[in-house]
Amino acid sequence: MSVSQHYEPEALIALLDRGSNDGSRDEHVASCAECAELLDAYRSMAACLSDEAVWNTAPLSEEPVPQTISALRTAAEAMRREDQLAEALVSELTAGSRDEWLPRLLADAKYRTAGVVRGLFAASDAVALKSPGDDLELTRLSTEIADHLDPAEHPAGVVARLRGSAWRDRAYALNSAGDTAAALDAVTLAERHYAALPAADHDLGRLELTRALVLRGLDRFGEGLRAVRTASGIFAANGDVRRLRLARSIEAYLVYRAGDVKKALQLWCALENDLSRNSDPMRGSVLHNMSVAYRDAGDLEAAIDCLKRAMDAHADAGETVNLAKTRWVVAKILVQENRWEEADAILGNVITDFERLQMREDVVLARLDRAELLILQQRFDDAAATCRAAVEELKRAGLEHTVRALTAVSYLTEATVAGKATAALARRVRDFVHDVGTQPALLFAPPPL
Repeated sequence: MSVSQHYEPEALIALLDRGSNDGSRDEHVASCAECAELLDAYRSMAACLSDEAVWNTAPLSEEPVPQTISALRTAAEAMRREDQLAEALVSELTAGSRDEWLPRLLADAKYRTAGVVRGLFAASDAVALKSPGDDLELTRLSTEIADHLDPAEHPAGVVARLRGSAWRDRAYALNSAGDTAAALDAVTLAERHYAALPAADHDLGRLELTRALVLRGLDRFGEGLRAVRTASGIFAANGDVRRLRLARSIEAYLVYRAGDVKKALQLWCALENDLSRNSDPMRGSVLHNMSVAYRDAGDLEAAIDCLKRAMDAHADAGETVNLAKTRWVVAKILVQENRWEEADAILGNVITDFERLQMREDVVLARLDRAELLILQQRFDDAAATCRAAVEELKRAGLEHTVRALTAVSYLTEATVAGKATAALARRVRDFVHDVGTQPALLFAPPPL
């Protein structure tokens, strides 16, 4: 192991020799994102080498061929130099406001290298759970660069794999931003690029995991379950314990959304026991999901206990987005318990967090939750102001379904101004805004006041 406590490349490659490519079962790799990512790269190379099409089966001399060894060393050294140069280029490209990044890229061809794409992957991983807006823009850069690389200037398969991975990451970022239709299109593009590779099982497993997340947002639970179970099979075969755990968590969520709360809790509880033994940072998200399921099952005490542990885990891992979402659930439970002042204070902080993170769809939904709470308290003027703020946020989002959502929120605003709004109406509007993005035919039918 190096001084920085990461495995050397030789050690990671050696792990792949321990039967069924099970390097991810190693304790350090399971907890170290950087070593896990390197192991993925070596696993992909090993997969390519296992394909018969890349081999010449004619009898070979056992004597080493100096030209071949020299060519391999030259290629490896060129990639290493490219990645070293890319570190400074990525820092320079992403300096300042994210509004400056794409114009800077378009103005200077020096950023258009495979090394910069790999550097942007690392940058995206670092901010995905902390700043979705930054992550979305980073994936815009990586797809722009990868799509314009010349395959002839790189070893076989390198550009296709970079493009597939760039569009997979783009799909994840779009899904996090609430644009599920564009996310599904990005999944299709990634799949098309991976299809050009002779062997890409592990890459396709990661893509199926992303597909499952997107399908979850579209309420296509059966398709999502098929995708996540395909991914689980690939990760199990490759010994990728870290992603196998993630797949199992997503499977539990899909089971929950399909209506089987009891089965989902069984899956999550088993996974949480495993994660707690291994100090896995994913534990916070699992506890969060368990709290929602316990709340739906009517066990508020268990729900609150899970939420407390989830918030501690998110804070320890620096997961700003997940911490805000967990606080959101806390506020909803407090509303159920008629602890309105506490719930209002937390909702205000949640809205502020979502605004700072530019999570516009969640800003709107959280504002509508607060409007319902204010209506319960007969604070109609404050509720109307909250609804107006939601309208402005919808206008800024500019998504395909914005007009229909605006119709519903505007109706709630008018009812609130007139003092005729009810908590049930606020919930109805909130549910409509939540669903309208995934149901193109859905129309808002205002009830009589």
